[in-house]
Amino acid sequence: MFEKRIYILVKDTGIEAPRLNRKGQPIQQGQAAECMWRTLRMLGQLDAARLVAHASASGIDIALKYAKSYLYALKRAGYLHVIKVATRNSLESYSLKPLMNTGPRPPQVQSVKTVYDPNLNKVMYAEDPQELL
Repeated sequence: MFEKRIYILVKDTGIEAPRLNRKGQPIQQGQAAECMWRTLRMLGQLDAARLVAHASASGIDIALKYAKSYLYALKRAGYLHVIKVATRNSLESYSLKPLMNTGPRPPQVQSVKTVYDPNLNKVMYAEDPQELL
């Protein structure tokens, strides 16, 4: 009368459903920020070049310019301490503030010049203070 069916998990993508395009392939957007955020949470003091080197180990290509802009946005949002100021021969070094390690999802730098933290569901920085209200 009833047919018994057995299902097998082919690929475990974690707790959240993967974001896919129309062809069913994973979307690459946001993976660079995810890798950099995970690296920031794991390592102590680092600069943009070291961040790129460690975050790129997961196979995602990250441009140094993008890493610098992401770190700058996180600094403005209050996530980072400046450990060493940039000089002609070296980049600025940062460390993640312990209280700003908000969770596994990376803060999103949005095109309207805000930093949104999906872990807190809150805009953490806005160039225009009216957007924080």
